[in-house]
Amino acid sequence: MHPLIAVPAIFALEYRAISHKSLTPAGALVALLTAITHAIHPWSVFFVLLGVFFLAGSHVTKIKHDVKARLTLSSVGSTAGEGPRNASQVLANSLVASVLVLLHTLALRLQTNADLPEDQFCFRWGAIGRPADVLVVGIVANYAAVAADTFSSELGILANAGPRLVTRPWKTVPKGTNGGVTGLGLVAGLLGSSIVTFTATLLLQFCGGNDFVSLLPMEYLQRPLKHFGSSGASASKASIPPSVNGESKPLFTKIFDTLSNPRVSLLKYVRGVSSSLQGSTIQREMSASLWDARKVLGFFGVMLFMGLFGSILDSILGAVLQASVVDSRSGKVVEGKGGAKVPVTPRGSASGLAGPETTNLRNRSAKKEHGEELDRKVYYESRKVAVGMDVLSNNGVNFLMALLTSLTAMSLACWYWDIAPLNILGVYIEVIDAITKPFSDLWKSSVTKPFSTLWD
Repeated sequence: MHPLIAVPAIFALEYRAISHKSLTPAGALVALLTAITHAIHPWSVFFVLLGVFFLAGSHVTKIKHDVKARLTLSSVGSTAGEGPRNASQVLANSLVASVLVLLHTLALRLQTNADLPEDQFCFRWGAIGRPADVLVVGIVANYAAVAADTFSSELGILANAGPRLVTRPWKTVPKGTNGGVTGLGLVAGLLGSSIVTFTATLLLQFCGGNDFVSLLPMEYLQRPLKHFGSSGASASKASIPPSVNGESKPLFTKIFDTLSNPRVSLLKYVRGVSSSLQGSTIQREMSASLWDARKVLGFFGVMLFMGLFGSILDSILGAVLQASVVDSRSGKVVEGKGGAKVPVTPRGSASGLAGPETTNLRNRSAKKEHGEELDRKVYYESRKVAVGMDVLSNNGVNFLMALLTSLTAMSLACWYWDIAPLNILGVYIEVIDAITKPFSDLWKSSVTKPFSTLWD
């Protein structure tokens, strides 16, 4: 991403987060590092996805905030509701994507010396010639999933009907219970996933054009059913733009393409001049790695599904691995501050409790539901673990969900594109070997060789 765009954009996001108190100071620092990680990638799409997720998530969090705050209780004694997000919450949603962005950045940087046109510095269909492009699928799936989960959690709790436990659909649970799902929550999750997926589809640099619109030749606009319904050789031929397969375009189309994007048109012209190299490996890779409209729509649909999949997976993980603590006096779910575990035992966790076992805790900063201060010596009413095991906090569940969703999406891409996962790691193994080679040579010359001489 160009520094002249990245620096003001990062500053604007940080200013917005701090001025609206969306993040704690530690959360703002981690968000800054996350934004920089996304901004160093040559493509702007991942930084935009981060910004879209942050802005959309912050917006839905504030929808009927007062109503949602009265539906659950906070573990520190005040009314619940999402406050400023801390560093752990930021990492839970973006750490997996940040690692994948760094790895893909490295893969692209290593290709700068390759004998390829600049237009091929793009997202390749089938990850042909660059297996690391599979990581792009994982990045988009990560943000689709965390957006779907955020929308589902923040809007699903407002449903009139009581949520049902995802692992036992016949059981109704209190609002805010981990693993509780509603119809409204599923629809909201689909909305969150669609926002991220649409943004990614619109901005990703697909090989064959810099955006989705450039993947729609005039023939698609004139006879769309012919191309979408074609198969075999005609389908593969239709998927390759005329500038590659040697066919001539109508004059109007040439003029329109040139005026709309002169840079891409020039690159396509250069690629057409080099049509004599059709038999070469580079040219075959260029032709096979191009996207058409049908493939892009398929990508949109799969990523949309992965977002919803991630939201449902989060509910399953929460129902099994996260303890849902209920206040027996009010029947409301008690939420941990900043996504942490809810204190139940005097030692500060729900470990060892199951079913109706409860204990009283001192609340040092408690407030009643209507806001008046309580005496510092007042104890909480009994709390009980209603659902789940006390294995992970809410942040832990979110991180595990993002990791599993990205891995699932990348595994599906490897299976569909017939890519061995080890091929993705190949480029990074070479980098590690190049980095460690000087140290290995130094070790051999300074330690191994003298000892071998003494031994001889």
